[in-house]
Amino acid sequence: MNESDIVKLNNTLGIERGELPQIPKDSIEEYLGYLESNKIPFEIQSQPVASLNSSQTEIDLDKVRDMMTDEDVNNTPIIVSKDDYILDGHHRALAAFNSDKESEIPVIKIDLSFKNLFSI
Repeated sequence: MNESDIVKLNNTLGIERGELPQIPKDSIEEYLGYLESNKIPFEIQSQPVASLNSSQTEIDLDKVRDMMTDEDVNNTPIIVSKDDYILDGHHRALAAFNSDKESEIPVIKIDLSFKNLFSI
């Protein structure tokens, strides 16, 4: 599989990967605690992967390929804004999208626009 074989998600905001937070799987509970302590509403739900938008442009294609064969990859929720932009989890979303464009994935949907979410 080469770069042209990987189908990207909708609309990108063009943010460099290094500018976005990388929230490790074992830090998700802490992140949710931060949101709760700051009274930022969120909901854990399932969402069609095709409805998500990308905020970053840089993608590690090898990482996406590896995740496409990892059955555990969809157990960690993707963090998204209320306007459906991914804050964290681009590679997991792309792996799910390229495996099954009709699939739903777990998300933590935060009730802030991406612009506001990105600034906290």
